[in-house]
Amino acid sequence: MFHGLTYPGIRCIIENLDLSKRILLASRAPAIQRVDKSIPFHVKSVHINENYFFLNNISVVYIPRTRELLFEDTHKEICRQVEPHLEKKKILEKMFNYYLGGRKNIYLDHVLLDCPMSELSLPPNLKLTINKMETRFCDFRDFLPIINARSFPLKEFTARDNKSIFLDHPVVHSAEKLVFHTNAVNMAGIFHDINKLPNKNILIKFDSSDVIAILNVIGNWLNGRKEVGTKYIFSSRFKTNIDEVLAELQLLAEHFKVSGTPYFRIPIDAQSSIQINGIEVNEDGVFVSQLVTEVVSTKKSLEGSK
Repeated sequence: MFHGLTYPGIRCIIENLDLSKRILLASRAPAIQRVDKSIPFHVKSVHINENYFFLNNISVVYIPRTRELLFEDTHKEICRQVEPHLEKKKILEKMFNYYLGGRKNIYLDHVLLDCPMSELSLPPNLKLTINKMETRFCDFRDFLPIINARSFPLKEFTARDNKSIFLDHPVVHSAEKLVFHTNAVNMAGIFHDINKLPNKNILIKFDSSDVIAILNVIGNWLNGRKEVGTKYIFSSRFKTNIDEVLAELQLLAEHFKVSGTPYFRIPIDAQSSIQINGIEVNEDGVFVSQLVTEVVSTKKSLEGSK
């Protein structure tokens, strides 16, 4: 005789259900709705902006010109007119509350925040447990109150900006990997700040050519300020940006080129060297050029050259 599912059984099913199906089920089944927000909410990625909200493959976009909300997932697309008396901030507050409000345990692999905190009306007492945090043209410190302390240290911290970013913070220092994006024409100040960080694994994505800024980073390493294992990757969509640095290195450090290899190995002291080489990698179907700079032990350098 079938007696129905117990709460632990319902919880197990809902927690592991596809996100869009879970939200749809909760919206149509009052019994599920009553327990849904007490059940852990697992999300691969969330993107929050003052005009839109992406939750895995679900997107909700506010269109100011027509005062409409566009809902879309893998199954359908719906456009709804917003009540004329509602302000945009109130509309988005309702949207964020519907998806995130009242949930006790929200687990995100990646959260992307690309507008100032002051532009958002996030649910009260919102706490996100995350692995990776990304900010675009805003201050990550403003969002720390909504990040669960159990999230730290982060697996990855990413920041995109065209000006210097505040980096002297434990959240940045403790992250396993740092990623920085910049389109700044003069990158010297940004690179100088990055170079002061204690982190060993940093990816720097840039589009402007600034050979001197990159060479200054390498020059700083020659003062012995970086530990063995420190690795910076300078990445650009434009191959010429990397080729220009390699050409300058060929002029300045030709005698440190390892014969028969693409590597430069520049000694720091008796124990370590800077190893530099250019590569191309495929990023989401697009080839990008990279300059890989790494502090290696002299023993490793010698063994690698045999």
